Amino acid sequence: MSFFLFSEGEVFTWGHNAYSQLGNGTTNHGLVPCHISTNLSNKQVIEVAYGSHHSLALISDGEVFAWGYSNSRHVRYGSTVNQPIAQGVTGCLRNKKAVNTACGHVFSFLLGIHLGVGLLGFMV
Repeated sequence: MSFFLFSEGEVFTWGHNAYSQLGNGTTNHGLVPCHISTNLSNKQVIEVAYGSHHSLALISDGEVFAWGYSNSRHVRYGSTVNQPIAQGVTGCLRNKKAVNTACGHVFSFLLGIHLGVGLLGFMV
């Protein structure tokens, strides 16, 4: 899986997509870059992070969007349903503003000024 993040905040993805980790609404592998716009239109993406089969996008206002494989709840808090398109991260993180993100194999980290460190996914 590969990403382009342009200075205008647009995200393009391509590559392996068995779990919808490209965020294009399908599980079809991306042979050419595809613009990821569903739920990200008119948003300024400033950072993209990706794990084995999931991805995060940090928006300039501190909102975080996630998509892809979620067997350990690392994409959607409280849900193991895979997300084929970018969805806002909710649950315990509602109304929190992130300043940094990171992904691992089956977890996602969010760092925020008033949030501290948030963890989604498999916890050891």
